[in-house]
Amino acid sequence: MLSAARQVNSFLSVGANAKLLSQSLDKASAFGLGFDAALFIYPARDLKLGFAVQDLGSKLKWSTGWREAFPMIVRGEVGLNRADNFLLARDAIKSDKTMSKPWCAP
Repeated sequence: MLSAARQVNSFLSVGANAKLLSQSLDKASAFGLGFDAALFIYPARDLKLGFAVQDLGSKLKWSTGWREAFPMIVRGEVGLNRADNFLLARDAIKSDKTMSKPWCAP
């Protein structure tokens, strides 16, 4: 995995991952690439917003010739500091309903 992150300014941070994927099942094996990206916004002292996309275009190619795409997952989060050592947070996750879907069969 290769990761990079940067605090752009006092209210914005960004990050990204590139990852090598591998899987094996019985005598078959698969390799591929995956990508993630994230954005964090701090619009006010006590308010935090986060957005992330996981498996953006992530795909595997099996030794059998089968090709498989990972479902993209989009996440959002809102966090609010209400007192010292107390954070109120809410997450939302959107994903494809299938674990994976083929994008090209042999």
